[in-house]
Amino acid sequence: MVRGISVVRLLSAAVLSSLSYVTLSAEGPANPPMVFNSGFETGDLSNWGVSGSAPQVQTTLVREGRYAIKSVVDRYDTSQKVNYRTEVVPRIGDISPTTTEDVWTNLDMWYGFSVYLPTSHTSDRGYEIVAQWHDVPDPNEPSRNPIVAFWVNRNVWSVSNIWDADPMTTYTFDSNGGKDWSYDGKWSYEMGSIELGKWTDFVVHVRWSWTNTGVLQIWKNGVLMVDQQNKPNCFNDQKMPFFKMGMYKGWVDDVGAATRREVYHDAFKMAVGPGVTYKDVAPGGGTIKAPAAPTGLQVK
Repeated sequence: MVRGISVVRLLSAAVLSSLSYVTLSAEGPANPPMVFNSGFETGDLSNWGVSGSAPQVQTTLVREGRYAIKSVVDRYDTSQKVNYRTEVVPRIGDISPTTTEDVWTNLDMWYGFSVYLPTSHTSDRGYEIVAQWHDVPDPNEPSRNPIVAFWVNRNVWSVSNIWDADPMTTYTFDSNGGKDWSYDGKWSYEMGSIELGKWTDFVVHVRWSWTNTGVLQIWKNGVLMVDQQNKPNCFNDQKMPFFKMGMYKGWVDDVGAATRREVYHDAFKMAVGPGVTYKDVAPGGGTIKAPAAPTGLQVK
């Protein structure tokens, strides 16, 4: 049994029910291979759903175009709707013809986005998630931890991946009252030091699977950091996982020293299907560097 990440207690299924999904891009309807293309150039969050408090669309710090979002959480700001979560979810319709797992688990999904942490950011022991892919539970199944999550782990970029082939993931309670999930497994990788005051570009290629046919590849600034091939990487669900980005700070579980956090996101693209490549979703046009062997790769 693998102990689950404690953040699951805060993941609300209400987010799913509050989003009215349509298939669109920043400029209107989009068809595969490009499913969603938004650098927030509409100047608002009209193509996005909000999870927790709403980020601010701003023009001061941008990766490309004129707009990007700023996500702020403040432990002592009572005016915030949720003081530990400020995230957005792209409003995307069901891109597969059915909801059966034999369809969405055979899709090659590509995602690109940029993250900026200001120079005022300080190391903190409390966990911080700046991007994640989350499950859509089957009927009568509880919401679980993020399937894939990008973490600010002190001064290091980290990514975690969990999976379970059981159609109904279960849990027991540990001695502290937390949930001990019956996941089949989990991987964690380190992806190098965080550079403050600079945009960091990520591209993710994933083929979801709870069997040994999954693919998870992650590039950071054009360098291949994670290359997980022919391994499981998701839950056995009817619906495809969905993407979220912003700031999710673990104050409920581990307060740490920081009381305020801010992060910027821009240049989100999502594409699906054969023929899609890195350059189709990469921020800034996507001239890829020659992929190097993952450096500092750690499996925990």
